[in-house]
Amino acid sequence: MALGGRVLWHWSRPMGRLAPLRPHAPVALGERRPLGMRQCHSAAHGEAGDEGQGEPGAPEGTLRHPVRWKEPGFYDQQGLDEELRRVFDVCHGCRACFDLCRSFPVLFETVDASPTGELDAVPSSQFKPVVDACTLCDMCYRTKCPYVPPHPLNIDFPHLMLRYRTVEKNSTNGGALPLAQQTPQSDPAQKQEVLEGVSRELSLRPAGTLHALMVDIDRVAPLLSRMAALFNALAATKTTPHVPSPLHPPSHEEMDAKRRGTPSAFRVLLSRIAGVHVDAELPRYVPPHKTFLQQWGAAARTPNPQGQSYGKRKVVLFGTCLANFNKPDIGMAAASLLLHFGVDVEVAFPGCCGMPQLEQGNIAAVTGKGGLIAADLVAYVARGYDVVSLVASCSLMLKKELALLDPDNPDVTTLSSNCWDICEYIVHISKQEGLTPPSKPINATVVVHHACHSRAQNVGFKSLELLRLVEGLQLVEIERCSGHGGSFGVMKETYPLALQVGRVVFKKVADQYDGLQDGAPLYVTSDCPLAADHIRQGTMALPVMKGRDAPIANHPIQVIASAYSLAN
Repeated sequence: MALGGRVLWHWSRPMGRLAPLRPHAPVALGERRPLGMRQCHSAAHGEAGDEGQGEPGAPEGTLRHPVRWKEPGFYDQQGLDEELRRVFDVCHGCRACFDLCRSFPVLFETVDASPTGELDAVPSSQFKPVVDACTLCDMCYRTKCPYVPPHPLNIDFPHLMLRYRTVEKNSTNGGALPLAQQTPQSDPAQKQEVLEGVSRELSLRPAGTLHALMVDIDRVAPLLSRMAALFNALAATKTTPHVPSPLHPPSHEEMDAKRRGTPSAFRVLLSRIAGVHVDAELPRYVPPHKTFLQQWGAAARTPNPQGQSYGKRKVVLFGTCLANFNKPDIGMAAASLLLHFGVDVEVAFPGCCGMPQLEQGNIAAVTGKGGLIAADLVAYVARGYDVVSLVASCSLMLKKELALLDPDNPDVTTLSSNCWDICEYIVHISKQEGLTPPSKPINATVVVHHACHSRAQNVGFKSLELLRLVEGLQLVEIERCSGHGGSFGVMKETYPLALQVGRVVFKKVADQYDGLQDGAPLYVTSDCPLAADHIRQGTMALPVMKGRDAPIANHPIQVIASAYSLAN
């Protein structure tokens, strides 16, 4: 790639030498545009208007096509291979996403190491590591890719990875059908050429039964809540992981050799039977009488008549799995704040939003759940309530993803246009009705992590905007992936990558200790509370943190509630 007459180079680890960055592939107008796709704008708040500006790569007017998972051609493996090669060739020629998740370095290194240095020499079986490294965070689509719709190349990398996983989940006996037994669905004009002898058989290995059960939160979470004390004791992490260097792919041997401490027998067993990494920190569960729904049922629910929004707003909080079963303090902090501002509050939790199952390609289960959740919450919308979600990933599902999976369901589309993230909603209140300033200064340093699923909502850094209301806080913002990515951040095969991806974030948190005032706490707060936990664990694993206290990991809404003396 030339810049001012110069050629830009990068270090290719597989090639062991410098290699030139690939120029953008030339595109003829109208070339390779798939036909028959419905176009739709995301109806979620902040896509346009005064609540936020379009991010680079996702400007105002950007389209996103629904996922055509009900069409037979979606599952055709030959058609999938053609589309993978088409998109990967564009990515190979662009490389703008080299610094995002591991999917792109894995792809570029695989191509660079091929005999021709091009995609035509890469067997299709080598595509699976690219797919496995994707966390479906949407950052490439939202912040980097110059070829998203309405560009004629029509690139949607995350949804292509979702298609692969969906095909994989539905594949026969965990392997690809011979191409001779498949009905070609791809356009011959778009056929991607490969060298003679290069296999085009995809590697399809669906997740095991236990992994599929683990992400079915509606089944697992109530069970673990009933045995919370036992599970929390058995599943506690007794080791300190090694954070791999970014200079080479992490290995299990390296992780085992450099681990500090010895994993418990239960964690070793869990690793063997369910594939959960022995070092990964798992969320703790609360017993049934301490869930968010139970605490809310016993709480006072009267809105503050002195609040600026009194008589003007009604909110139904979507309880979310994490707030209900693991971190009810988040839900209680949000409810207390809204009541303090005069908002009439109800809480509903009809079930899991489906994000964990979406990551595994189980679209049918996700849309089934989504339809039930939408029907429940839309009944509140009909009575004048705004729907507010407590966790960024759940907000993204309700605002955007469900509408792209089930665009013909009117309840889903109505929910999409009436849903807010909690920090986004309170900032909206402050702009519309104003807020009394927090009464309690907090002398602390707060590292504010802008989670990927919050960024993907394209509404701006609302948690940071909200925290600026609190006097005394020293705010340090981070807009970079923590590496967690749902089950990606706990499974044996991907947890080392999750630590490697998050290394820069961990280091930035550790750097804050150098200027920390005596006695002042350090918080790591994120719209994705599991990302905050992952950052805390990864930070404490750095050698420089030996002998230091761990940062306090929480949700931004808990810090705000504390500033209003509504939470500890």
